[in-house]
Amino acid sequence: LAARADSHHRVFKEDPSERFEDGTLPFISILSVQSGLNLLKSIGVPNIESRTHSLRSYLSHRLSTLKHPHTGSPACIVYGPPSSAPSSSVGSICTFNMLRPAGGFVPYVQVEELAALEGLCLRAGAFCNPGAVQEWLGLSVEDLDMFAKEGKTCGDDKCVIGGKPTGAVRASFGVSSRLRDADRLIEFLVKHFVSRTEGCEDGVEQDEEEEREVEVSGLRIFPIKSCGAQV
Repeated sequence: LAARADSHHRVFKEDPSERFEDGTLPFISILSVQSGLNLLKSIGVPNIESRTHSLRSYLSHRLSTLKHPHTGSPACIVYGPPSSAPSSSVGSICTFNMLRPAGGFVPYVQVEELAALEGLCLRAGAFCNPGAVQEWLGLSVEDLDMFAKEGKTCGDDKCVIGGKPTGAVRASFGVSSRLRDADRLIEFLVKHFVSRTEGCEDGVEQDEEEEREVEVSGLRIFPIKSCGAQV
């Protein structure tokens, strides 16, 4: 249920069978390993590293400069080495959280699920790495104890507890990623989470004087965290 990286403290689930990770081995992917290795060899690992690192640097720089126009406050916080860091110190992953105009954290699950509706695949949460989350999010032992007392568990939607984020959003680049993919992500984040209206708290513009009729055109359910929606 919970773990800390700076000690042997951990909390197990009561049912022993639930302590094991569910899932089936990716047998189709295993059969494709040789073909995948041949593809990587033909392209060249250094070429892939150079491309994905440049995409990560580009996205990191763009996100770190996003601001809410009316407050001038940052709209995003990027974790990890700066965009200028060499590929030897940072990989192809860009981890971040979106911020509200007043400085509060946008729930990372909200970002992940909205992105999925627009065809963008992101991962959100603690990424099965509590040590890195504790370090880069600046969480103290007291913060982690508070999360545990509030019932925070892996895969739930408790994204912000006591004003502190319990995880983040991650964008990963690979051999087939393009600059357009990074630009699409930036456009999506600006559209939904960067405020353009003074007094707008969550980045969505609203007109208080105008009443609008809302019609539900579809419903999508996310039964499994970090997986696609069911229509």
